[in-house]
Amino acid sequence: MSRQAKSRRKADPSPPQHIPPPAIQGRDEMNLAEFPIGRLGVRDQRETLTYEGWFTDSQGSRYRQKWIVSGSKQYGLPHELGNRMLVALITLAAERQTKEVTFTGYQMLRLLRLSDGQANYKHFERNLLQLTGLTIYSEQAFWDNEQQKHLTTKRAFHIFDDVWLASWRDARDEASDGQGYVVFNDVFWGNIQSGYLKSLDLELYLGTLKSSLARQLYRCLDKFMRYRTVFEIDLFDLAGRIGMQQYRYPSQVKEKLQPALRELSASGFLERATFRKTGPYTRVRFVKAAGAGVPSAADAEADPGAAPAGEGPVHAGAAQPDGAEAARGGMAQPGPRREWLQQRYGVTEAHQALWDAVLQGLRGQLPTATFMSFVEPTLLLSLVDGVATVGARNPKATTWLQARMVRRFQDELNYHLRAAGQPAVTELGVVALGVERE
Repeated sequence: MSRQAKSRRKADPSPPQHIPPPAIQGRDEMNLAEFPIGRLGVRDQRETLTYEGWFTDSQGSRYRQKWIVSGSKQYGLPHELGNRMLVALITLAAERQTKEVTFTGYQMLRLLRLSDGQANYKHFERNLLQLTGLTIYSEQAFWDNEQQKHLTTKRAFHIFDDVWLASWRDARDEASDGQGYVVFNDVFWGNIQSGYLKSLDLELYLGTLKSSLARQLYRCLDKFMRYRTVFEIDLFDLAGRIGMQQYRYPSQVKEKLQPALRELSASGFLERATFRKTGPYTRVRFVKAAGAGVPSAADAEADPGAAPAGEGPVHAGAAQPDGAEAARGGMAQPGPRREWLQQRYGVTEAHQALWDAVLQGLRGQLPTATFMSFVEPTLLLSLVDGVATVGARNPKATTWLQARMVRRFQDELNYHLRAAGQPAVTELGVVALGVERE
């Protein structure tokens, strides 16, 4: 082999320049956008990936989640290319509405924006075998869209039931015997068929982003930030969700994330990401760039977490945003309804201004219908000795606000109190405004 040939073989795969990739709307299964299935780097020698966390249901109850992925003894876990391949195969299954997806190697490499060199065919084949050997073990982590609930039982399953690859001797001949197929497992096919999918910008994911960590972080954030411009999550929880190796100190995770964050900012997806300490924990706060990741109508129909009344899963990582930087556009302007309520209940001007800032911070983090119906018509009635009382004009919303919004209210309120040099709130309650205060 010549020196030039060896150099080309070692070079990073690049998109084929002579034939553009097919124009197709990317789709991503939302469980797989949220939990890891593969290693992010070639130096990662883990044989099993484990995520443990919490989610909060529509009634405000919290449950522990467990997600464990193990590879076959012979092939092990896939690398990040396996994630890209899986997104491509999900996209084809959704487009064709069939659980058996046929393809040629050349078709797949074009879709993946990879050159059709022999090395890439071998990488594709190995990662496909690794995906086939995956076993996913889930406890209250996998959302079954047909049943409209998290699977609360202990469940183990595979992504594919059947995989077949023919010889790819003549890769460019799409009518040749270089064809293959995968058959999705019924668990995943049920979610694909019922539309538990979100849109994914394939050009950004497969073309623009270059690092494994940036791609996986993009998939995760694109799910959690579809209907909000600001998202905050515990740093270690985020690392577990995207499949990073475990680190002892938050500073180590931050250091590893920095190149991916710069890449997502340069691509126009993120405006910025900031870190802050909350007691013993470190949280990271993302602000989406203007116009990035606008969800489709199909996304809104598919995602139970986007329901205005709060139905569906709300994850612990998304349930505690700071919201302070979302107020960069200025204070919210109260409408006549809130002004009348403020006068009726004797709310002070200081409390009015403070609560307006809180609402402005929360505005970009919730679906518009949810914010306008339940959150906007609220008042800060009192703030005494670290205890805050919030009044809700909509009596039917009181229970929902108490279960779902108390932590959000408290975090946002404490940010503004700390900024003003005032003591933080240690307790917050929600009452219906139809009940006269004592």
